[in-house]
Amino acid sequence: MVMARSSMRQQITKPPQKRKNKMPLNKYSSKQKKLARIAPPRDKITGADFKKLKKKKKVKKGKA
Repeated sequence: MVMARSSMRQQITKPPQKRKNKMPLNKYSSKQKKLARIAPPRDKITGADFKKLKKKKKVKKGKA
């Protein structure tokens, strides 16, 4: 049991791994990169990007 506790202590004290914030340049086209930057996470295309883009379009239609 003592070994299990010491191994748990070691796992807790490890520093968190740094996440790369850079977008994979070879994966996306320039338009896809622009789409990915709309909402966080800025390096991936997610549903949040499309949701924010859709909301932006509605605002433009209302003004015109």
